[in-house]
Amino acid sequence: MQRFHHILTSLCTAVLVMFMGFATPAQAIAPAGAKLGITVTVSHDKDDGEPEETEAAGVTIGLSPAAPTLSMPPDQTVLPGQSISYSYTITTNANGSETYDLNAVVTMVDNIDGSPAVSFEQDGGPITSVILGATAVMTAQSAGNDFIYVPSDGNFNNNVNSIDTGDTVVIGGSVYEVGGVIYETLYDNKMISLTENLVADVAVGDSISERQGFEMIISGVGVADPDSVPGSVFVTATAASASDDTLSTDDESITSVLVPVGPSLETYVRNETDPTTGSDPAYVDSLGQGFFDPNVVAAKGGDTLQYLIIQKAGNTESLTGVKMQVAMPLFTSYVAGSTAMNDAPVADVGDPPQSPLIDGLEVHSTAATPVVEAGTISVNSLVTVTFKVKVKMDEPTGGETEGGNGALSNASIQWETDPDRVTFTWAVTGLSSEYEYWVYPHVGFTENGGPFGSTPEDEANNLKGMYSMATPNYRSAGDGAGSWNWYGGKPTNPSGRLALLAYDASSGNAWVVDISEEINIDAW
Repeated sequence: MQRFHHILTSLCTAVLVMFMGFATPAQAIAPAGAKLGITVTVSHDKDDGEPEETEAAGVTIGLSPAAPTLSMPPDQTVLPGQSISYSYTITTNANGSETYDLNAVVTMVDNIDGSPAVSFEQDGGPITSVILGATAVMTAQSAGNDFIYVPSDGNFNNNVNSIDTGDTVVIGGSVYEVGGVIYETLYDNKMISLTENLVADVAVGDSISERQGFEMIISGVGVADPDSVPGSVFVTATAASASDDTLSTDDESITSVLVPVGPSLETYVRNETDPTTGSDPAYVDSLGQGFFDPNVVAAKGGDTLQYLIIQKAGNTESLTGVKMQVAMPLFTSYVAGSTAMNDAPVADVGDPPQSPLIDGLEVHSTAATPVVEAGTISVNSLVTVTFKVKVKMDEPTGGETEGGNGALSNASIQWETDPDRVTFTWAVTGLSSEYEYWVYPHVGFTENGGPFGSTPEDEANNLKGMYSMATPNYRSAGDGAGSWNWYGGKPTNPSGRLALLAYDASSGNAWVVDISEEINIDAW
């Protein structure tokens, strides 16, 4: 009898070690409800070849409460009146069926109007607690299998320690859905089937822990002072073991409540030719270029200005059907090919080419996924549109202001032979049909120390007297391309600009319409 007692004690201890000592505490448990039963076989010289066998009912494992694992959803930013809902998951770390009580405390508010209330919901209904089940592997299984054997919990039904069909369980760090639980009467154990195969091997004692989701709802939140900082609500959510409320897990959420901001339109400009303003930029674009309040930007004839228009959607809702139309500033000419939206070029329209903004451009914000449709600016997003114009050098003679239009571009110079000559070429667009035009080269060389002759303004003043002899050099509005030759030896290092001059035969007045960019000397 003493021998039997020692055998029983040793085997019982061995079973306990199997459940509790072969894996790390985080992964191995002895499941509640399981019996540490043993079978003892004794053989001796008097057994006639039939050893004596005795089954002991064994020790029933009780519940070991543990604090749960609680997810930490990210903090939120909302507008007044919007629903505030935090999605949590809770996973048991106990060894059997355990109830976890949920609680939430508003720990601090800042600039909040009202008294925030906090509640919990699951599947659309209110809850104050959740029940989570747990058990453990009793027979090792290989990856690829879709079933696991677990000890019976003492109940002859098709669930085990509150784990039932459709539940979510965590095994070895992987998440599975339970396809069913079957009680096997022959072996007095249960089999858990999974809806997908095991991704890794499982060992005896590995925990099978249930996981559930729930929502924490915060209501009654508004902004007290719209002109102050955004409102803030600090809430601490707690899940505590109903068996021992000292075993709990907390998570703090911070909800920021913004002041509603509607759509807004901003316009900035920079002088590309002379960017000096004496002021700090009001806006710096993605290329590092500074744009300014138009009131602090100065320009003179011949300068190129770049305008920046920003349309913001605000933080309440997206804008749709957005179309931007711009009236070009007076006394300027549009720089062909300069219109861009969100830093991407937008094709000009018409002949001569003009910005699509003149007739109206459908604009949109940028987004990688999903692609934003034309005419839509997403909430909390914006669209940027840029274009360039060149300031004209209109200086009428006789005290009259003329209305001639035109833009001079592609100014270049080259040396040609047979005969030897300097040749200037250019292109002109947007000419007014009622006037005649002439191109004057305000260009010089190293030999004469820079631009020679009169200024473009002086030449415009002299046009009336020159008209009769210069008629062959005038061009109608429909003839926008041309050249100008200067005969003689080849000078060096040309520099300067071409000037577009207009002449009104009915009044005898003449004026400067446009000044080109620096001439292109690549062909020199």
